[in-house]
Amino acid sequence: LEDYALSPFVWGVQYYNYPMRFSGAVKTDRAADVTPNYELMGMQHDERVRAELEEQHVHLEQWMYRGRRQLGSLSQGAIRPSFMGTIQEFVENTYDQSAAALTIYTFETVALAMDALVGKNAPNQLIMSRNSKAIVNRLLNPRRRWDQNTTSLNLVWNSVDFGFRTYNIMDQFWCPDGQIWGMNTRDLKVKPYRSMGWHERELPNAGESKYTGVGMDATFEASAPKAMFLISNWDTTIANYPSL
Repeated sequence: LEDYALSPFVWGVQYYNYPMRFSGAVKTDRAADVTPNYELMGMQHDERVRAELEEQHVHLEQWMYRGRRQLGSLSQGAIRPSFMGTIQEFVENTYDQSAAALTIYTFETVALAMDALVGKNAPNQLIMSRNSKAIVNRLLNPRRRWDQNTTSLNLVWNSVDFGFRTYNIMDQFWCPDGQIWGMNTRDLKVKPYRSMGWHERELPNAGESKYTGVGMDATFEASAPKAMFLISNWDTTIANYPSL
C-alpha cells in the first residue's frame, strides 16, 4: 500500500475568495415623489434609485483596485462584513521602482521578466490612472515626429511594441495614481451569487413612502494570478517628465 496514494491530492495552488455585498437603499415620501424640483423633473424616487444603483457600480470599480479579502458574515446585523479580494489580493509580481522616474524601458524590463516567467500567457494590457497615462505619453513624445495638421496635434500613445510583446495602454478613472497594472482582463471575473446580480427590490415599508433597495452580492475570480503584475512606487509628478 505504501506505493499508492491513500487520499486525493491537488496539483498546483488553490486560490479562494470571499463574497461581498454592494448595497444601498432609497426612501422617498410619496408626495415628494411627484413634486418636481430644480434637479429632477420626473418621478423623484425612480431617478434616485437609478442614481443609487450607479453609485454602487462606482463602489465596485473602486474596490477592484483596493480590495482585500476579509472573512466576515452576511447575516443581518453582522459587525464584521465579508470583503472580496480583488487584483491587490491576487497579483503575484510586483516591480517596485524605488521612487525612480518611469521610462519606456521599464515596460521592456518587466515584459522580459514576465516572458521568462509565464511565456505566451504574459498580459498584453497596461491599465493606469489618467495622470499615469499622461506621463507615458510624455515618455515618447519628444522622440517622435508628430501626427499633426493645422488644427490638431496627436500626442497619444495607445500601444508599444517591443517585438516579442505588444502592450495596449489604457487609462481607468478609478485606478490609483502610481500603479500600472499588467493583466489580461479576460482572466478577471466578478461572479454574482445566484439571483443576486445587480437588482432592485422593494423593501418592507409602512406609511406614505416608497422604499427600494439596490445592490449585488458577488465575489471576484482571478484565473491567472501568476500572469498579473504591478509596477509601483515611481515618480508620478508629471512636471518631472519631458515635454515638447
